[in-house]
Amino acid sequence: MKLILENWRKFLSEDEVLVEKCWDGYRQAGLKKKGDRMVPNCVPIGENMNEAEADYFPWLQQLRDDPTKFIEDQQDKGGRVGAGSFRTVVVPEEDKDFVVKILRFSERESFMNKVEKLLGDQYPDVFPRVFAHDPDYRWIVMDRVQPISTRNEELLVEAMVATMPKLYEYAYDLLSLDDGMPSSDTKPFALFNYIVMAAAPRLRPTELPYGDNTRRMERISKIQEFGLANEPWFTQLSKAMKRYGVQWNDLAEGNVGIDMKDSTLKIIDASVFSDISGEENWNEGIEREILMEKCWPGYEKKGMKKMFG
Repeated sequence: MKLILENWRKFLSEDEVLVEKCWDGYRQAGLKKKGDRMVPNCVPIGENMNEAEADYFPWLQQLRDDPTKFIEDQQDKGGRVGAGSFRTVVVPEEDKDFVVKILRFSERESFMNKVEKLLGDQYPDVFPRVFAHDPDYRWIVMDRVQPISTRNEELLVEAMVATMPKLYEYAYDLLSLDDGMPSSDTKPFALFNYIVMAAAPRLRPTELPYGDNTRRMERISKIQEFGLANEPWFTQLSKAMKRYGVQWNDLAEGNVGIDMKDSTLKIIDASVFSDISGEENWNEGIEREILMEKCWPGYEKKGMKKMFG
């Protein structure tokens, strides 16, 4: 990385460098030679970026040094800042194609960031990629995905059609009324709920809503069989659920989104709520003892306190 930065400074000092910006939808990944001069090497946003290249983010060092100050500065600059139960989410004003997730309270929840890094690496078609992270996973930098809710649920249809067209058509026909007309189950989020239930390993009828669960389980089984045979995205989601304990009933409004570059469906929040869930021992290296936790930059430890449970 030092060599990359040294070369970068050298390029900036040379007269041969052509100063120009990349087109919309592209980012600069170093320089390349064009004739007798150096020009920006522009690649599509999100393509072939690795953790070393993430150092080009102008705000990354501040995030590393002081996450709390980073949040405050982004708010002052007009960056989008929101918060969930466990993490603060920031869309940097300087790089709106990326999102930063920062733990709000305890390092005990760091496994939530780590599992999203692992899922993005292993199943990049299903989960957004993570390009930089804190050594203790107190924060991660990942691709930004447009969240989908009931207010823009037409995007969910667009994403399902782009991502798993055969399964969407099959499930829509299966869940329609006997005369072929749409039903309440063919509404976007209701249909997607059937798909995630079908992807879930060892789904039990007791987990389902009230109603005719015998018929519901028959439909779920048919969708599962068809999805595993015809749609790679569905298969990857099912594997991720089994290996890492992704909770099917949390893959709903606000936790799914659409990648605006190609209209494909992405799971925004991995919905893994335990560091020992799933079949893999994926959380090695993260200390789970509260006595080992560190205070945030600018804070000092004064005794102990109880958080939850």
